[in-house]
Amino acid sequence: MGLRLSWWADENDDGGQLGQLRAEARSDGFAGASSGWFNVEEIEAFAQRLLAYPIPAGERISGSTGYSRIGSVAIDESVAVTVYAVGVTGAIGVHVRLATVPSDGARPESKELVHLEFATNYEALGRFARQLKLLVQGRADVAELE
Repeated sequence: MGLRLSWWADENDDGGQLGQLRAEARSDGFAGASSGWFNVEEIEAFAQRLLAYPIPAGERISGSTGYSRIGSVAIDESVAVTVYAVGVTGAIGVHVRLATVPSDGARPESKELVHLEFATNYEALGRFARQLKLLVQGRADVAELE
């Protein structure tokens, strides 16, 4: 399957710039789902970075959210996606990290966590980036990357 994202705009946000992103990922028998709050501008900027061609060797394009932040770094990540070039043949690696929302008083060990990787290509990545922009604009129901 790869990665499937859906978006719920925060109806209480007068500026319409905040929403909850739900992520589902599956690869080689491993699967997970989680969600996190994002700013529309963050998602659109991430989608724009995904359109880079080629992705320079050693460069990683990342987007994540958590339940607290130190500057721009998400702490207690619930959704994180990292995209990078693999080799020189045009293959793209996608690393997805999904975690459950921590509840008050829960033991840190009780947190569910999935890390998985799958391969894609530039054509699929470009299609996903365009779908992602439409998703947060309310013009698409899902964005999928396979």
